[in-house]
Amino acid sequence: SAAFVSPENGGTKRIFGTNPFCFAWPRPDGKLPMVVDFATAASSRGEIVKRASNGTPIPSEWAVDANGMPTTDASKALEGAQLCFGGHKGQCLSLV
Repeated sequence: SAAFVSPENGGTKRIFGTNPFCFAWPRPDGKLPMVVDFATAASSRGEIVKRASNGTPIPSEWAVDANGMPTTDASKALEGAQLCFGGHKGQCLSLV
């Protein structure tokens, strides 16, 4: 995926994609399989775009502005970078 996500701790350069992960495994007794599908960004890019067009704030944990500062302004988030979910652990998953 496109690089929209910056590293934690003040990063401003977008170097990670949202890098989705998907896992599935069978369950006993003919039940439907268990499926887990997630991206490594704290939010979807589409949700930030939608909130920017509506003027709705975002949680400060979702993105940084162009100066690497946390922001609740979705428009400034689009100029900056998204953040990984789960801090440094999510960042490590993005790296993989």
